[in-house]
Amino acid sequence: YQFLSVREASGQKIVQGLTGRTAPVLPDPVYLLSAEQWRAISIDISCSTNYILMFFIAQPNESVIKYAQKEAERRNAQIIWLSYNHDQDGLFVNGGPREFVSYIDKAELVLTDSFHAALFSIILDSPFYVYQRTDSHGSKQIGRIHNLLEKFQMQSRFAKDMPPEEDSNGDYERVREVLESEKNKVDLYLKEITSYYLGDCE
Repeated sequence: YQFLSVREASGQKIVQGLTGRTAPVLPDPVYLLSAEQWRAISIDISCSTNYILMFFIAQPNESVIKYAQKEAERRNAQIIWLSYNHDQDGLFVNGGPREFVSYIDKAELVLTDSFHAALFSIILDSPFYVYQRTDSHGSKQIGRIHNLLEKFQMQSRFAKDMPPEEDSNGDYERVREVLESEKNKVDLYLKEITSYYLGDCE
């Protein structure tokens, strides 16, 4: 391969160890579309009430359930479980990527252990908290989450137990600046690739 890129610094170290080459760390492809572009792709969902969205790949702990129930009562909202319901009370819904975007976009609050659900919440300016996830082998899946929140200066969005009583994601203008900066990294790299191959054709 003439060009190699990775999404995480940990991947960069792996590539360096295997090949001796330094692969640039580029953003997840989700960064490449704006909120407006993602909304244009999404599909309308039929939900007539306010809701708290639960998207947990692993079984959430009891404190998460209690917090969701408390917030649902305070906001007069229902609890919706997307894709995984973990045998919990609330409305279970399913869908593909288009529904995934819509459910996050229209949520009063998103609670999740997913990197991508957190990133979409940031892009779509949906209030969220993200929790640590442990995989089936007992390994903690948190490195990418910490990197994401640090990049957007949203470390307060990481919930260890009961989150604070505030929802705002903060300064959305800063979010736009970070998103634009990340997209520019990809644009420059693609230009480098294009220039390399066009040069070979001349």
